Amino acid sequence: MPSLAEFIRLRREKELGMDTGGLPPITPDPSSKRSTGSSVKPKSSEKLPSLTKSAEERRREQEAREREERDRREREERERRERDERERREKEEREKREKDERERREKEEKERREYEKWQKEKEDRERREKEERERREREEREKREREEEERKRREYEEWQREKKKEREEKKKKEREEKEKKGREMG
Repeated sequence: MPSLAEFIRLRREKELGMDTGGLPPITPDPSSKRSTGSSVKPKSSEKLPSLTKSAEERRREQEAREREERDRREREERERRERDERERREKEEREKREKDERERREKEEKERREYEKWQKEKEDRERREKEERERREREEREKREREEEERKRREYEEWQREKKKEREEKKKKEREEKEKKGREMG
C-alpha cells in the first residue's frame, strides 16, 4: 500500500488527468480503519502536499481550459462550415431542380402551343378544302341542272315545232283534199 502522502499525490494527479501508473481507482476502503477508531498519523519524516495549487498546476489547468475552448470553437466552426456547405449544396440542388422543372414546363407549354397552332392550321385547312370542295360540287351540280333544264327546254321546243309542223301539214293536206273534192264536184 502507498503511504498517505503518496496516496494523496496520486489522487491529485488522477483528478488532473495525469497518469497514475496503473493504480486502482481511489475509493476509501472501510476495512482498512482500525478497530480502535484512531486515525493513521503520518510519520514525522513524511510531508503532506501543499493544499494550495502551484503556479505550474494553475498554468497547466489554464492551458487545458484554453485547449478545450479552442477545440470547442474549432469544432463549432467546423460544424458551422459543414452546415453552411450542406445548406449551400441543398440550395443549389433545389435551385437546379426548380430550374429544370421550370424549363420542362416551359418546353411542354411551347410544344403544347405549337401543337395547338398546328392543329388549328390543320383544321382551318381542312375546313377551307371542304368548303371549296362543297362549293365546286354545288357549282357543278347547278351547272348540270341548268344544262339538263336547257336540254329539256330545247327538246320541248323541238317537239312543239314538230307538232306544229305536223298540224300545218295535216291542215294543208286537208285543204288540198277539200280543194280536190271541190274541183271534182264542181
